[in-house]
Amino acid sequence: MRSQAVLCVVCLCLSLPGIVHADDASGAAARPNLLANGGFEEWGTLDANTAQREDVRNVDLVPPGTAPVGWIPSRELTRDQTRTATITLDEETKHSGARSVRIDNRDMKDIALVQYSTERYAADPDDPHNLRPNRRYKVRWWVKGENVEPSGTGPIMMMFYQSQKDGEWSRTNAYERDPRPNGTFDWEQRQFTFVTDEHAKWGAFTFQLRWTTGTLWYDDVELVDLGPAVHVETY
Repeated sequence: MRSQAVLCVVCLCLSLPGIVHADDASGAAARPNLLANGGFEEWGTLDANTAQREDVRNVDLVPPGTAPVGWIPSRELTRDQTRTATITLDEETKHSGARSVRIDNRDMKDIALVQYSTERYAADPDDPHNLRPNRRYKVRWWVKGENVEPSGTGPIMMMFYQSQKDGEWSRTNAYERDPRPNGTFDWEQRQFTFVTDEHAKWGAFTFQLRWTTGTLWYDDVELVDLGPAVHVETY
């Protein structure tokens, strides 16, 4: 990838201080994907409770009432109550497989597509796909953009939240953002690493167009466990 490419050609890797990192490359590709439906191949009708949430009703969905299985659309309400964002099943533009997800935003309100792991943890706390405390993870995905115009600090492309001891959510320092100029670009792979804290049991992964207009396609999203985080004593 060229260094001039918009929206972060060089993948941004974020980590917590005081952590020793093992070699990510060795065996990372062979590890299982901990996210459901990362290729956006499966689409289904939203359940009634989810479909009635205000933030979900604020999104135009194509086909109507559907979303990628395992993912939930979310949208800020505009002042005049109009819908200015669309999430679409796209069978024409994709990185691999038969489908991708397309997000169109026509104003500076936030539009997001979120995967929560709370229900999986509630159903089976020992499910190997659950997040585990004090572990190091990598999330990576492919993205394509058209007429992307960020404002302010630029779009947040992917953000991770994790559970805390009291059951509340906490945003970590794990996110990928690019404040540089906008534009149109072909498929590029992005990634970052993060470390879960000692109370993490579940999380939320959010693709987000924030303070940004334009169109983004996402495909082939993966979350892999890189192993234990090794803490180093400092003196």
